[in-house]
Amino acid sequence: MKINKNNITGMMLSNNTTGELLSVYVHEESPESVDGVVHQFPLSNGFEIHKCNEFLRSLEIKDEFEITFMSYKQYANQLQRLMTLMLIQRLLDAAGSDVAAYEIYNVMLDGFKGQNLVVKAEQENDLQKYVMMALNKFIELDGKVGE
Repeated sequence: MKINKNNITGMMLSNNTTGELLSVYVHEESPESVDGVVHQFPLSNGFEIHKCNEFLRSLEIKDEFEITFMSYKQYANQLQRLMTLMLIQRLLDAAGSDVAAYEIYNVMLDGFKGQNLVVKAEQENDLQKYVMMALNKFIELDGKVGE
């Protein structure tokens, strides 16, 4: 299964259709399908978790944290973080910036005096606005945020 990381529109941890096992679902836009394609990575044993981890690593999303499975809750949070980083990276690439997405993510988390811009971006459904604010702050501070 070849998934184009530039076409991924969502990743989430959820029960499968029978409601018994947890799986990672990856939604990919597809020219062949109006609704896109959903890829499922079951997580019922160590090998399946390993396969999903390898897929996530293949996306080459630079992050400070290693892709690991410790618990379903941790994994769900990690998927959310990776998806946000992927979206941030797309915005940075479009803006012609060579700053790593995780650096902007960190600025969004704590570079604005207690305001979590990641949450604000989700609430307002305007990630681009807050990524650009964080990028400007990162450039203004010459990458020395939180020092």
